[in-house]
Amino acid sequence: MPHIISSNISRKDFLKKSIKIGGVFATWGMFYDLSHGAPDSSVHLAILSDTHVAAYKNEQYRGFFPSKNFDQVLEQVSEKKPEAMIISGDIARLKGELGDYSAIQKQLQSLKSDMPVLMALGNHDNRLNFYDIFNDDSITRENVFNKHVLVADYDQIRVIMLDSLMYVNKTPGFLGQEQRNWLANYLERSDNKPVFIFVHHTLSDGDTDLLDAERLFNVVEKHKKVKAIFYGHSHIYKITERNKIKLINVPAVGYNFIDSQPVGWLEARISGDKGVFTLHAIGGNIEGDGQVSEVKWR
Repeated sequence: MPHIISSNISRKDFLKKSIKIGGVFATWGMFYDLSHGAPDSSVHLAILSDTHVAAYKNEQYRGFFPSKNFDQVLEQVSEKKPEAMIISGDIARLKGELGDYSAIQKQLQSLKSDMPVLMALGNHDNRLNFYDIFNDDSITRENVFNKHVLVADYDQIRVIMLDSLMYVNKTPGFLGQEQRNWLANYLERSDNKPVFIFVHHTLSDGDTDLLDAERLFNVVEKHKKVKAIFYGHSHIYKITERNKIKLINVPAVGYNFIDSQPVGWLEARISGDKGVFTLHAIGGNIEGDGQVSEVKWR
């Protein structure tokens, strides 16, 4: 059963004090120490995006059943036993209804291994409805007004999740000045541990992308410790780079938009030097199922 860790504690204390709460899951806004193994070992993560789960289990789009896809992915994730699972936005189907989040909460209870489930928000999510379902009082989010931000700390790496939700069920995303300032200040004052940023929206300059993507790059490019940015939104799997920062577009769980794209998730082993990503394709174009990509960080 997944659990919440609500403070910055050592691995020894975590093993003694971890809180196990059925049906309530770790959300972006808490500070974690989730380290396993030696400091130079990689961190094993399951990385998902765009689950698009609806309250109605048989909801379908383009011939795909997002809820059933998510059940299949959860079964695979349970078998792989990562240290944490990340869902990078668009958790809900379209408008972030309460029933959508109740459905995903119930599905997450099927995880057979004891891991945190870390969730971000996309343009098909509703922040207030999300909080109504995932609402444990011990959660301490970073102090960014009306944004859902988390720093997740390991011995080897640091994960920062940003909130790009601007309007529910409208395509563009926006971080905003306060969140960008928070990130700039955090990067300035934190140590040189390798940083990996997660945000939902695509990082181009189109009207449906992250509207302040260029300003995000202006913040992060000066910090060599920022190694990669993970994002979803496009329902495409690809790995590119900008000024040596790797940009990893995570495939969708719910459905693809283009027949040539896989539907599935990424199994990741991330260290300070590199990331090794295995594609687990459950639908769409499954030719790349099991494909392993090794990425060296700057």
